[in-house]
Amino acid sequence: MNRADVFRAMGEFFAAGFFENENAAYLERNVRGLVRTLENVPLLPYEGGKLYPSGAGNLWNPENRLLVCFDYSFGMRLDADRLRQKAAELLHGQNADQRFRGNQLLKATEELAFLRESDIPPQFALGGRGWTHGVVHYERLIREGLAGILQRVEENLPQNPEFYGALRELLQAMIAYLKRCLAFLRPLAPEPLIKTLERVPEFGARTFYEAVFAYNFFWYFDGCDSGGRLDAVLDCYRQTESEEEITALCREMWRNYDLNDGWHVLLDPRNSLCVPAIRAQRDFRRPNSGILIDEHTPQPVWDAIFENWGAGNPSPCLYAKDNYEQYLAETKLFSRENTGQFCFGGCTELMIQGKSNTKSIDAGIHVLRILETTGLQFADFDAFHAALLANIRRQIALMIRCVKRNRDAAALLLPNPVRTLFFDDCIERGREFNAGGARYYCSVINVVGLTNLINAVYAVKEAFAGKLSVSVSTLAAALAADFQGYESLLHELRNLPKYGNDNPAVDSIAGQMMEEIFSAVAAFSTPEHLFLPAVILFTIYGACGDDIGATPDGRLAGEALADSFGATQGTDLNGPTALLKSAARMNQRRAIGTPVLNLRLNQALFQLAETRTRLQALLNSYFQMGGLQVQPTISNPELLEKARQEPENFPNLIVRIGGFSEYFNRLSPQLQLEVIKRTEHHF
Repeated sequence: MNRADVFRAMGEFFAAGFFENENAAYLERNVRGLVRTLENVPLLPYEGGKLYPSGAGNLWNPENRLLVCFDYSFGMRLDADRLRQKAAELLHGQNADQRFRGNQLLKATEELAFLRESDIPPQFALGGRGWTHGVVHYERLIREGLAGILQRVEENLPQNPEFYGALRELLQAMIAYLKRCLAFLRPLAPEPLIKTLERVPEFGARTFYEAVFAYNFFWYFDGCDSGGRLDAVLDCYRQTESEEEITALCREMWRNYDLNDGWHVLLDPRNSLCVPAIRAQRDFRRPNSGILIDEHTPQPVWDAIFENWGAGNPSPCLYAKDNYEQYLAETKLFSRENTGQFCFGGCTELMIQGKSNTKSIDAGIHVLRILETTGLQFADFDAFHAALLANIRRQIALMIRCVKRNRDAAALLLPNPVRTLFFDDCIERGREFNAGGARYYCSVINVVGLTNLINAVYAVKEAFAGKLSVSVSTLAAALAADFQGYESLLHELRNLPKYGNDNPAVDSIAGQMMEEIFSAVAAFSTPEHLFLPAVILFTIYGACGDDIGATPDGRLAGEALADSFGATQGTDLNGPTALLKSAARMNQRRAIGTPVLNLRLNQALFQLAETRTRLQALLNSYFQMGGLQVQPTISNPELLEKARQEPENFPNLIVRIGGFSEYFNRLSPQLQLEVIKRTEHHF
């Protein structure tokens, strides 16, 4: 019995295929794992709707029982701990055969674990550690179908039989999987669904229903990640379908997103599907959709947005169409044609649809930790400031080297055959997705602790200027003591001006710090590897403060950080206009990877036309000032507190948390409290 046999006996289809030919290249080994999965994995159940697959369940691991399977981010998902446990059980077996198989399983597990290990040190694993979100080229996939991709592969087969032969094997297995689905569904599903599956996604779509069906199937094939510009892709297929029919199909897709923790979809008011797609999301927290906004956005679109927000659903969030297009053009990172095809994956990380391998989030830099380790032992503020920036630049340079090393390791060891088929240029270049096949290779780099750093640097500047009641050395002593015995100083620091209140002195420091840090990250970009700075803390802003001591902004040791690009929770006291003006003072073109700005709005704002109009004007003004996006949370403190105390009574309460939408009762107790602490804005 060889290692493939050991895994086959365990029902581990991917791993069995992976070890069938250990002398083959990793691309071929991964393909064989995927092929064996498609041949043997149970099919997802049919739930009676117009789409298939549907409901909860990864197509590659529908019952969540496989310990090794396909993963859209790393190419392979692995539960090494459970495999080691199974190996240990065999090693303690009663006969030599069991012990032999235990050794085989253990050594195979260590090989898989090595392949999956990241070269990015934990200190830079801030929101991601080589993680990859992606948006496949849905437009081309729907138009060509699997048969069209197969034709392109076979045309290139003579040039590189090993590479293209592996891709052909995977495509043939995908088509065979469709036949399995058809045989399963014929006695269960209505004739229109059967007729549609007989055509798509094997062949190109002709009708709107076929296009939606193919879109949904390719999303499941890709592992249920992000959907990109859904309405732009599907709008050209619309013929006589009513808004009600479109809304119903969108509801089915959004339900699939919700049940499978799917990620981002970007809507565009210029497309006729936009409003039905917004309305269809009313009851679902996923996708964490966004919409492009400009001065020409029609009022019915704004009305649909506000109807969702007023019902407590914070989707879609808002993106400034003109600013993104302008800032992206200024960077010259992407071609002029591709600049107009930007979208977002995961929480809200920027990428080019179907053309970019975007590590999101690849790594991060914890600027508040760097502040802590820099200390305050300097003669004056200028010396402190120079040392702080030098340390930040030094850590950024180290992080970038680690990211590049991880990129090279992934190119060698972690192929992703599915995305090699589904992204542009991989087939044409004859290169695997992680080995430079996609048109663009990007790393979204997270800047963690920015708001706290801004407020802390302002406080230190005041201390060096003699404007605090204590000296800089006393401030340092108070930080070391976590303000025990320095309660009056803690009160003084917390009452200093804070970012998010339209204070020119604080906002000047904010602009300077952002310019220095984000420019230092972007300076490493080359045509072969683009670095996109961002501030996206989603669920990590609590944990990222756990081991950081007290800081000069009045934060105690272990307390959570500020949420992403916004004000520290509860410190933006001068209203939403002041918060947005502070944010706009920062040069957001530097944060093109996306600066998440969470804005908590009182639900009563949406009950009156007058307050809706004022809010719409405010948001438009923010974008005219240069802002990139706004992520709303809609609720009131009493409701959130009741939901915290009685989660069973509020299963569908949705909030925005650092760039994505989530059910409130799924958050940790710490994050629930941090959401409640956010300032609630109203007019």
